[in-house]
Amino acid sequence: MPSNRTNNQEDPKRPDQIHRRPARPYDNELAEYMIILTIVWSLYALLTKRPWCAWLSLCSAVRCFAVSPVGNKQGICCIMLAISAITLCYLEKSLPTVLEFFEDYFSKN
Repeated sequence: MPSNRTNNQEDPKRPDQIHRRPARPYDNELAEYMIILTIVWSLYALLTKRPWCAWLSLCSAVRCFAVSPVGNKQGICCIMLAISAITLCYLEKSLPTVLEFFEDYFSKN
């Protein structure tokens, strides 16, 4: 009965091509900066109704979630804040600009 080989050094297929990558250390400062950037961009987008700020907050939230360790609830909360900023920026304008022009024109007369 053949033995199960768990060690990659004993692999007869390509033993010279097996290179292990070292584990990346968790960068705590970058995650904290991304959390702050997410909050700043999201609040700015919510206050000024600018969608590009909301999209920047989503990008920084995804980056924050990517560099955070597994099971980070702050990263998920940042993504939820960014998504809510995006939806509120686009849902706030319910009428197209042409209809808003006619509303203003007819309300003056």
